[in-house]
Amino acid sequence: MFCGLGCLKRSLKKRGKRAISLCKSAGIKTIIVTGDHKLTAIAIAKDLGMEIKIDEVLEGKELEKIEDKNLKELVKKIKILIEWSQNTKSELSKHCKKMKKLWQ
Repeated sequence: MFCGLGCLKRSLKKRGKRAISLCKSAGIKTIIVTGDHKLTAIAIAKDLGMEIKIDEVLEGKELEKIEDKNLKELVKKIKILIEWSQNTKSELSKHCKKMKKLWQ
């Protein structure tokens, strides 16, 4: 017996879309870091006015496989980092420190 199916979508805060727009007009690259599934994250990004392609999304577990020499090129194209756990967030922090060295 099928009882029913429900779906909820949390609405975005108005200031979120404006903040993304201001960052874009100021030349600031915005990267979304979330624990959400890829398709959910892409839908949210589109609601925020961002144009996203599937190859611009990186999963947390993929970060460990990336060599430092490829990190700089990857950061240029990535717009969403998905399925980030607490462990992968600390990995991201380490990679950001490496990126700082690459940008100097």
